[in-house]
Amino acid sequence: MFFCIPGYLEYLSRNGDVVLIAHCIEYPPVPEKRFPYAYDYIGEWKDEVEKLRTKAKVLLHHYQTVCHVDYKHKQINCRPIILDGHKPGQVIIEEAVNENVDAVIIGARGLGKLRRTVLGSVSDFVVHHCPVPVTVVPPESWKHHYPHHS
Repeated sequence: MFFCIPGYLEYLSRNGDVVLIAHCIEYPPVPEKRFPYAYDYIGEWKDEVEKLRTKAKVLLHHYQTVCHVDYKHKQINCRPIILDGHKPGQVIIEEAVNENVDAVIIGARGLGKLRRTVLGSVSDFVVHHCPVPVTVVPPESWKHHYPHHS
């Protein structure tokens, strides 16, 4: 199995690397309030955003622990960061430029052709617009396409 973070740590990292572990939250659209007193749409939206932020924090904490515990011998400095934005690809590229990274390793969700055409692909956007090298890691569900990497 080759997941984005563990795969990098196991096969590509070097002693003393600094790793920025980023998770981009794509906020749901803000609902329009149709009636002045009908329902608290904004409150519900804020609750959903808070759930997304909590999930991101838990995920980042997990990977930071993996980095510091499982790969302690490599003395890798892992810095978790939550990126907020409506356009995740653009936010990822901006952060890569601001942090002066050497490379971006991004996971793909494995959307089908129709969904990718309609929704767009964050990894595809980053590959085509990022000024540094980008590696796209396919989802685990694709491992049957690459049996020699199991």
